[in-house]
Amino acid sequence: MSTLTLRERDILRVVRNHIDATGVSPSYREISAALNLNSLSSIHKIVRRLADKGVITATHRGRSIAFCDEEIPVVKRWLEARVKELRQAPRSSTISHERAEMLDDELATL
Repeated sequence: MSTLTLRERDILRVVRNHIDATGVSPSYREISAALNLNSLSSIHKIVRRLADKGVITATHRGRSIAFCDEEIPVVKRWLEARVKELRQAPRSSTISHERAEMLDDELATL
């Protein structure tokens, strides 16, 4: 990974603190406010650069910033919750239980 600039480190700190405090990534507007910056396009460019460097992932969807090293645990937690939800479906719902088995297999690969 290439060296991070001061501004990139600031954004990573804001993102980390926000995720720790709320459980979701901040919006570009929240990052901008935390760093006293007026330009959302600057935030967008820096986030793109961080994604290009492989530090984070970010999509065009809101609040989609995630640290690359945390992506698998997040997916794993989501899959585990979904399996639990499907297993609690009534027994007459065989589709739910079959789907839970498929997700269980997916979990085993993580």
